[in-house]
Amino acid sequence: MPNKTFYNLPESKRSRFLQAAYAEFARHGYEGASITRLVKHLGIAKGSVYQYFADKRELYHYLGQEAFRQVGGLLRQACPWPGGDFYDWYASLLMAEVKYYLHMPHRAFVLQQMSGSLTAPAEPAASFRAQRLALLKPHLPPTRQQPMHLELLLQGPRVVFNYLLKNHRLQLSFTAGESLTLEHDKIVAACLAYSKEIKGA
Repeated sequence: MPNKTFYNLPESKRSRFLQAAYAEFARHGYEGASITRLVKHLGIAKGSVYQYFADKRELYHYLGQEAFRQVGGLLRQACPWPGGDFYDWYASLLMAEVKYYLHMPHRAFVLQQMSGSLTAPAEPAASFRAQRLALLKPHLPPTRQQPMHLELLLQGPRVVFNYLLKNHRLQLSFTAGESLTLEHDKIVAACLAYSKEIKGA
């Protein structure tokens, strides 16, 4: 966790630091990210970072925790269980999360790295996986709770997000870290298609 010094920063400075840190890890991955490059971009002393975080691993861990916390809160608030068909509800969850990723592409990329990296800190991804399962499993019919099917549900946001990046040529904007603009109906169509596909799987 960050040191008290980090929380004592003015909100504007803390936000600017986090935005730059997400960008650094999104562009270069955990192994390639550089604290030296980060502080050069921010125009601050390198020692300042180590007053906030013990090392690069702790900073990356915190970025993952914050992004997962935001997504988890969004899903709970925006998509409460309405009853009815599980896969209709799941499509709504997909839409909410994919829209977040399009709005925060650097955070999306960091989350994807954490979910698939063998060297990056695994704790935030494992924690979010458990939260996501706790959200889904109570409403999923018992006959559909096989490990492979659960994995398809968990991977849905990543699969749909990457599909939209590839098929709508959003990659160049994504690497710039700007919020991505895509027509609502294209997002809806991709989410509904994935939900329908795994319902029949």
